[in-house]
Amino acid sequence: MKLVCKKSDLISGINIVMKAVSSKTTMSILECILIDATEGVIKFTANDMELGIETKVEGEIIEAGSIAIDAKIFSEIVRKLPDNEVTIETDDNNKALIKCEKAKFNIAGKDGEDFVALPEIEKTHFITLSQFSLKEIIRQTIFSISDNESNRMMSGVSAAAPIPINDPKADAMFIRGIESATPEMAIGPTPCPMKMLSTML
Repeated sequence: MKLVCKKSDLISGINIVMKAVSSKTTMSILECILIDATEGVIKFTANDMELGIETKVEGEIIEAGSIAIDAKIFSEIVRKLPDNEVTIETDDNNKALIKCEKAKFNIAGKDGEDFVALPEIEKTHFITLSQFSLKEIIRQTIFSISDNESNRMMSGVSAAAPIPINDPKADAMFIRGIESATPEMAIGPTPCPMKMLSTML
């Protein structure tokens, strides 16, 4: 694999997925960020088995491939690089070479195939709303969630639509924020970690 990205784009991608990197685990692969460039786009993924985050990173794919790199080491290296284009190369032994101007770092990575993949979600029912509307919904409900991070069920809010979303009795701001939705869509009872989500918007 060989990629060329701006340092700022790498940092942005790292900052997003770091929230899902496991800090206490017996599975070392969960302490890594998966760098995947096998499908024509550069993706960073982290997964602590409770929360998974995937984001796309701008850059040029010279040679396709994937590798899992220790998140903490990768983050520290990228932040110390000059503000210029960064080249990431890997070999068949999962060794990664990170270069930027005169700086060079060699990291031992792991096979990207061993990374715990995020579950595939069937997008049969969905809604689309603006970033502003989602931030407003979070702002108006975040005060009610628990500060106990050990219980994720209490660190989110449950949004439900028991009535059709085009019903005038429904929440006016919520309806105004929706750009598209399937007719039978109901926003399920599964809580979302709101504080974490709010920092990503």
